[in-house]
Amino acid sequence: MRRLLVVASALLLAASLTGCGASGSNVGTTADQGHPALSDGEVSYDEYQAAFRAYSSCLEDAGYKLVVHAEENQTIQFSVPGGAVESGVDANCYDEEFAEVDATWQIAHIDTSESARILRTCLEGLGITPGESYDEMTKQLSDSGNDPSACSAYS
Repeated sequence: MRRLLVVASALLLAASLTGCGASGSNVGTTADQGHPALSDGEVSYDEYQAAFRAYSSCLEDAGYKLVVHAEENQTIQFSVPGGAVESGVDANCYDEEFAEVDATWQIAHIDTSESARILRTCLEGLGITPGESYDEMTKQLSDSGNDPSACSAYS
């Protein structure tokens, strides 16, 4: 869950600052990336789940167990044990098994993400009719003279 919020927040900030985003593009989905699931430039739901299982197994092999909370927008919501984070095992397992796939998957689903929902609600709260895509909405926020901090109350 923490990673989803971090990735989503980073995407919101990056998209709003640059005026561009990932919707409809293959940002982060190039075949030159290292994870085998990215060999065709896309991540399927089965590949996403398999990479998550590999990440979870890596942690379990080191004596830690992820807590899976739910799945929203076909994105797994989970928590990592503090000991795994403190020891560096989480970072190693995540980077090796899941990071590229997770980021690619979340970017591909940004238009229906929790970040998009927050942005949509924020724009409505500002009296702006939200666009259809995450990219459109981040542009609307920027064009209105607001920055992402204007949306913090909607999360």
